[in-house]
Amino acid sequence: MGEKNQVAWTTMISGYAKNHYPREALLLYNEMEKEEVDPDEVTMACLISACTELRDLECGKKLHAHIHESGMRICIVLGTPLVDMYAKCGKLESARQLFDNLPEKNVVAWSAMMFGYTQNHQSEEALTLFKEMVGKSNQKPNEITILAALSACAHLVI
Repeated sequence: MGEKNQVAWTTMISGYAKNHYPREALLLYNEMEKEEVDPDEVTMACLISACTELRDLECGKKLHAHIHESGMRICIVLGTPLVDMYAKCGKLESARQLFDNLPEKNVVAWSAMMFGYTQNHQSEEALTLFKEMVGKSNQKPNEITILAALSACAHLVI
């Protein structure tokens, strides 16, 4: 293979991240930086997911800062993994602020925030968010959203 471009780097990083090799994805990103190849939103989303799998909040914060510094817009592609990362790392206030500021929310973003509340023992907040999604948004719950709501209900009973 000739010179590695941004697409080639992102493909490799994505492959590592999606196949549960988060450390390798992050190491490859370090190599990408050394080669002075700029990441795009997809690259950053994959890297944030790698940080989430490792529950590495500091790494996620550094990537979030890089997103801002590079002028990338927090769209659904970047916003949802950031919400998920902050929630899974126990930073619900940061997750909720990102969620509330998303210019548009899809069912995956709603589900990520709901699961974040449930996983952090805030089931009532998860159910309030579910009611908001069903009542006020144009998104319809899918199987994952229903699972998040059921999980919240189960945690209330326990």
